[in-house]
Amino acid sequence: MVLAVGVAARFVPAGPLWFDEAQSVGIARLPVAQIFGALREDGSPPLYYLLLHVWMLVAGRSAFAVRALSGIFSVATIPVFWRLTGRLLPERARWPALLLLASSPFAIRFADEGRMYSLVVLIVALGGLAVLRALEEPTRARLLPVALASGALALTHYWGLFLLATLGVGLALRAWHGDRPAGRVLLALLAGGVLFAPWAPSLLFQIGHTGTPWQHAGPFASIVALAAWAGSIGTSSAQFVAVPLVPVLLGLVAVGAVRHTPARKLAWIALGSAALGGVSSFLLHAAVVPRYTSIGLVPYLLAAAAGVVNLRRPWAHRVLAAAIALGLVAGVLDATAPRTLAGQAAGLLERDGSPQDMVVYCPDQLGPDVARLLPGWYMQEMYPTGAFPLRVDWVDYAARNWLSSPDMFARATSRQAGDRPVWLLEANNFNSYFGRCQQLAGDLTNLRPHPVWHYLGRDPMNTTQKEYLVEYLPSS
Repeated sequence: MVLAVGVAARFVPAGPLWFDEAQSVGIARLPVAQIFGALREDGSPPLYYLLLHVWMLVAGRSAFAVRALSGIFSVATIPVFWRLTGRLLPERARWPALLLLASSPFAIRFADEGRMYSLVVLIVALGGLAVLRALEEPTRARLLPVALASGALALTHYWGLFLLATLGVGLALRAWHGDRPAGRVLLALLAGGVLFAPWAPSLLFQIGHTGTPWQHAGPFASIVALAAWAGSIGTSSAQFVAVPLVPVLLGLVAVGAVRHTPARKLAWIALGSAALGGVSSFLLHAAVVPRYTSIGLVPYLLAAAAGVVNLRRPWAHRVLAAAIALGLVAGVLDATAPRTLAGQAAGLLERDGSPQDMVVYCPDQLGPDVARLLPGWYMQEMYPTGAFPLRVDWVDYAARNWLSSPDMFARATSRQAGDRPVWLLEANNFNSYFGRCQQLAGDLTNLRPHPVWHYLGRDPMNTTQKEYLVEYLPSS
């Protein structure tokens, strides 16, 4: 029953695509030859986008179709995870582990999102299985999947490199103490770099020019992000439901690590890779957000399951039942919660505006998810580039915004609109915009007095930010 509910929850309707998802579609819909160049401007590796490109050719670009690919990855993880439990856990812990995965609010949430995080979890599970098989018998046939999984993980999300580094340290220590199979598996892990090597120049470009200008990590950001494994991802009431699940899962991992040697190693991989990612991001002034910790979900849940069966009965059953119930509730609440105000903005524009009106997005991050919902012939542009809101270009983002001129943009937009209204979708407190959107609103007001403001609400993904849709009528 829990397994069926967990699978069904991975395909629940979740409203319009939010910015990150729309950005994924904006890149993946391009011809394959153009995807690589677009990703240099985005800051991500290419594997998920190539798979999404092929998937959309078959399934289309609707919100459900785009997210269904992540749901398929998430469901495919379940049988792989089951095989992992057979190799790492005692028999009595296998079903608790599977139920924890099926009810995981993190797994449910990102199975319902058109991003790469469910693919990351699947590759980690496949790679873990490949590593275990290769440690038993390090033949070429068993070492090859290790290399493939290593390369695929690095080409899906850069935080995969932190998990590979953590695992590599563990294998190196085993090899140092005379474990020859561990040494061969470590070499296979490193051999995955052959797959990643052609993409390395793009990574270097991204490090120098894109990064994550929308957020910088604090020194303890990864610790906070770990709460995401219990469902505290930050949207809707799900975070409140998930609060009691955080200490429950952490406690189970601790119990498992104390009493079960494989669980101790799993906890090291999960927590060590997340900590390494957090420290590295802090030093590089990059972002740490909960979804990046998807690299550690599989070993974390395996360690938690080991902890369940080390509790005394009937507490083991009570704790497991509570974790499953809280997980399913938090997962469904978060998966179905609004993630964007794009639907409200597009609905208002279609009701009160027309395709001949000019629609301006400031910051540009508000554009791609709204543009998906409007007919393609609407006149739309993003500040400060003036580009159509298909996707956002992150190259030298902060410097470009700092050097932009709201006054010049406002005058050019007002002149282009002529006797038609200008609509501005505007939000406050976005990093790397330096108040330019508020200045643009003021400059448009000087050119077109008596604007009509429509308050859309707070951004569901960041409740400190308010969004407004402002209609600037031509001056009489």
